[in-house]
Amino acid sequence: MAKTNSSFWGENEGHKPDLVCGRPAESIYSHGHFIAVMCLTVVFGGFMRSFLKLSEVTALTVLSVLGFVMGTLAYHFIQVHHLVYPLLRTSSYALYCYVSPLIIFMAALDVDFYILKNVLWQVSLTGFISFSTAFIIIGYVVTKFNNHSWDLQCSLLFSMTLGITDSVHSVNSLKTIGISKMYIDIIRGESTIICGVTSILFGILRNNMQQSLVFREFHVIMDFSFHMLGSIFFGYWGARIIQFILTDLFSNTLTSVILCISLVYMTFYIVEFFKMSGMLALITVGMNLDSLSFKPRMEFIITKFLIMFSSVFQYLTYTFFGIIVGCGEVNYFKFNILTFTLILFVTVNCVRWLTIMLVSPILTRLTFEYNWRWGVIMSWSGIKGVFNLLLAPEIFNLSEHKSESPQLFIFYIQLISLMTMGVNSYMMTQFARKLGLCAISLPRQMAMQNAINHIQEIIHNTITLFKTEKILTNVNWTLVEEKTRIQYEISCNAPQFHVAPSEKDQESLTDEVLIEEARLHVAIIQMSSFEKQCQDGILDTQAARILIGATKSYCPVQGKFMSIHDVSTYVKARSWLIKFKNILSFLEYRKDKTLFIPYGNNTFLIFIYHIVFSEEFEYAGHVISFIYIYPMIIHLWPLPRKLNVSSLIFINYYFIFLYVLELALKVLF
Repeated sequence: MAKTNSSFWGENEGHKPDLVCGRPAESIYSHGHFIAVMCLTVVFGGFMRSFLKLSEVTALTVLSVLGFVMGTLAYHFIQVHHLVYPLLRTSSYALYCYVSPLIIFMAALDVDFYILKNVLWQVSLTGFISFSTAFIIIGYVVTKFNNHSWDLQCSLLFSMTLGITDSVHSVNSLKTIGISKMYIDIIRGESTIICGVTSILFGILRNNMQQSLVFREFHVIMDFSFHMLGSIFFGYWGARIIQFILTDLFSNTLTSVILCISLVYMTFYIVEFFKMSGMLALITVGMNLDSLSFKPRMEFIITKFLIMFSSVFQYLTYTFFGIIVGCGEVNYFKFNILTFTLILFVTVNCVRWLTIMLVSPILTRLTFEYNWRWGVIMSWSGIKGVFNLLLAPEIFNLSEHKSESPQLFIFYIQLISLMTMGVNSYMMTQFARKLGLCAISLPRQMAMQNAINHIQEIIHNTITLFKTEKILTNVNWTLVEEKTRIQYEISCNAPQFHVAPSEKDQESLTDEVLIEEARLHVAIIQMSSFEKQCQDGILDTQAARILIGATKSYCPVQGKFMSIHDVSTYVKARSWLIKFKNILSFLEYRKDKTLFIPYGNNTFLIFIYHIVFSEEFEYAGHVISFIYIYPMIIHLWPLPRKLNVSSLIFINYYFIFLYVLELALKVLF
């Protein structure tokens, strides 16, 4: 078949990229039929989820297979090709801009920033280690084991795309089994950071290719810094604008929902127009919004709309890319594809396990609850999803060497995505249950029991009042009381809370357990009271946000009841001056002065001893390190580097000699 044009796979010849399905680009298609395909896809996906009660991964797998079948038919039959022709002429970047904003905004909005900001640098460091490890190891495996004609650039872009952790599916299975919200926020915060960094890198590559710039290290560093800071700046002010609009008490609910979604897309497009990362901007928007940023119950309604739209977008995305894979050449699908897919799946999970091993010391310092059991659960959280799939076409578009089988990039990523959704989600759930991490501690059980008893009492009082109404005399109140009775029983098969086996009576209610139950109960009441007072206009929004933030900050501290002094300390700690002081205190150099007497009467060793243990020697070492920054800057600057190659080499040898001399003097003592 003769090759034709498509905006997904481009050879950059006259700006007319090639079609995957190999059909004439000038073919005439029937208007409106592709819209019918989209509607049928959404209806069928909803039918599988609502009526057939299939899991999400099963529904997405079925839609992907149906899309592949439709793509194969489009490759062989011109009538079916007319039907999917609009999809093949759609830009991959346009599809990314249509789908990703709402999904990433929904993921960021679900993150509790009160908790995340206290551990932001640890989570950022975890995300950086995860991204770097995945980029290096997956890139190496792809280069060594793939039998296709992929060059090094394609392999690295593929590893960068496959290294993204989906911020939605990575925690979906954990939210329904009672896992701590702190760990859910850590996993989701890490995945959103990786998504933001990857989108910045792809944006830099896309902009440099369009502007034909020379790709240098200095340009990458400056572009990355500009993208990150500019996107965060736009996202912060976008969140302020959305908060100002949605807190209007006299606005219509439907109008508020439409405005919220419209502002999300507008923020994304404005940031992308200025060549920055719209995804990072929306992450900033979502994390800066909380329940106080909306009218009462508005956050619940907006979240429901976002869940609905994200499900629709995922159905369409997996179906569309199934069609695109089916439109490719069939002769590239051989047995070695299955082998390479299994290698990629094992590699993705091994990378995740290695990442958790590397960041375990960080997470151990993060919270007293972290242990090897949580490490096992988090090691299975490297689930791939729709973001990996949306960036898959960019591997072909951004690579200089165009592969003969571009559909395989999408095929591998789509298959790994579905495999991790099914296998990793199941393994996370099973390990959480087997290791007892779904067990509710005794204080939380008591808090739940007290809350349920309080609700049951309110229902009973309401029924008692309704019995006095004449219009309700014919109501069967026995049936009403039976239907409204809340049964709170812990299954005997469920993992139960247990304490140290050295204690004589494990089931006894000790003073420590009772105090912890009371502390959690008080914290929940305080946060609910602050939010209710803010909605009633008694408390200012900023004051309520400070009080709720302080409560959540001290809530993980076992046995800690929040006081007025703690609120004052929390407010002072939020000041940038205090943060700067804490950073300086953390970076403060502390040197223990130890008394050391050189052995023997060797004059040379005594002379070296006085040099090494003098303050001047220490200051000289710091000065040498500081001066070496200037040659490094010259090296990163392309034009000065070309003009001073020999000088930089000489300076490098000179500084190496100084460092070796310093180490040699220290080795003597």
